[in-house]
Amino acid sequence: MQIDGIVIIDAVSGVPLFSKLTSIDSTLFSGFVTAIRSFSSELSLGGLSSFTTEEKNIFLAARKRVVTAIIASASLEFKKVYSLAYQIGEAFEEMYEITETPDQESFKDFSERLEEILKEKEVPFLLQAVEFAKKEFGGEVSIKPELKVGHGKTVVIDIVVDRGKKKAEGILDKLVQKVWAAFSENITFIKVIDGVAGRGEVLDFIESLKGFGDESLRGFHDNKDHTTEEFPYFPAQAAIIARDYSPTVFEEVEKLLRVEGKACIPGVHVTWGARGKIFPDSSKCFIELWRWKQDYPERVFH
Repeated sequence: MQIDGIVIIDAVSGVPLFSKLTSIDSTLFSGFVTAIRSFSSELSLGGLSSFTTEEKNIFLAARKRVVTAIIASASLEFKKVYSLAYQIGEAFEEMYEITETPDQESFKDFSERLEEILKEKEVPFLLQAVEFAKKEFGGEVSIKPELKVGHGKTVVIDIVVDRGKKKAEGILDKLVQKVWAAFSENITFIKVIDGVAGRGEVLDFIESLKGFGDESLRGFHDNKDHTTEEFPYFPAQAAIIARDYSPTVFEEVEKLLRVEGKACIPGVHVTWGARGKIFPDSSKCFIELWRWKQDYPERVFH
């Protein structure tokens, strides 16, 4: 990824706090960016995330205290560069407390952290997520497997973690695992989003999980009649790993079914007399959202 310059700007004053520029004055550039952002806001055009000259793209990622600007080739993909800008701004805010009158000299040592971030970008985000999945979830890890579900449809899951057989808790769980083989394996599906996860991406992934339970139940009763090549197992857990999340994501996932305080989607339910529907542990897929951090990702929803 060819980057021509990086400037971190105080979101309040418009003053450059840190810059990695060669032929452009950081103060003039920061003033230019601040003026354009202000102009866009006054015209009610919404937040400015990038603008283009004849030769370059300027990508802008705004956080609470800083705006990170990256000058790059116009040919680079927006999502990747914007994600990088956002990550740099996040690391900067984590390292420093930014006062009303910030001293630029106190931010010089950010150069070392910036170099680490740029080097990490050379390793695909998916592979970084795989290493995290091995530590957090354990088991055997598969990358981008193609899983056949109902009606000949094929679904690609970014990461699949297989932790073997599930331990049945109680008589009801044992009954479910005996009757429906789809719920006997301890499988985790992980979606990886190298950027800010939107409401649509998250809901589409969660909705896709239901297809495994519904379709896989056909032809997999009693662990014997495996007459198709469809992926037979309903995931016990699903996780999304993203750089960050749109606020609308949390508004939606809060609507998920909760069992014992944990968000999940049920694969099957059992009607148990007057008690109504019961969701056996073996047939639930618990949902987690993780926000990426270089030291260790943070679980922000479960």
